[in-house]
Order: sequence, then structure tokens, then C-alpha cells
Amino acid sequence: MQVAAHALLLREHGVNAVRGAIYYAADKRRVPVEFTEELFEKVRNSITEARNVAASGKCPPPLKNDARCLYCSAYPICLPNESLWWQNGASDRAGRPAPIQLHRTIRRCRAR
Repeated sequence: MQVAAHALLLREHGVNAVRGAIYYAADKRRVPVEFTEELFEKVRNSITEARNVAASGKCPPPLKNDARCLYCSAYPICLPNESLWWQNGASDRAGRPAPIQLHRTIRRCRAR
């Protein structure tokens, strides 16, 4: 869908993209993407849905325990774990908001 969205954007600016591909650098593999009218329609429908969600003023519910979230470019904005925590209204025994427990992977670098 992302490659097709880029193709549609290029077409709006006068460049007729007739084919696309996704390149997987780790595997050094290129996968062709066939541009069909059905694919373009799927992209257009997704754009319309996204605009409707944005116009509604309500955020969609965060995903629960989805590994894709950790690699998403929107993670710092979405914060799905924190959003779920607040949505569940967690509190301590005295009824005060409980502190958020953040888990972070720390990578150690050795100087060479």
C-alpha cells in the first residue's frame, strides 16, 4: 500500500509510475509491486478512512501487545502501552493514579 501511495502521489505531480518494488536490504531481495486499479482503490479508501478518523477528533484504540508497535515510526506519538494504562484507569490502593512502569532496553556499547 505504501508503494502504491507513493505512485499515486507521483502521478498527481505528473510522473507516471508504472511499476514499483520493495527492497529488503538484509536479504538483498527486490519484490515487485504490481500497480492495479484495485490496489489504488484500496489506498484511496484507506486515505479516506484515515481522514475520517482524524476529523472525528477521537484516537483509535491502541493495539494490545503488538510487536509491530515497537518498530513503528509513530510509536513516540502513539505510546500504545501508556495509552492502555491510562485507558484502564490504573490506581494504587489509596485511589491515586499508580505510577507508570516503563520498560526500556538498554544497549551497552563498548569502546574499541
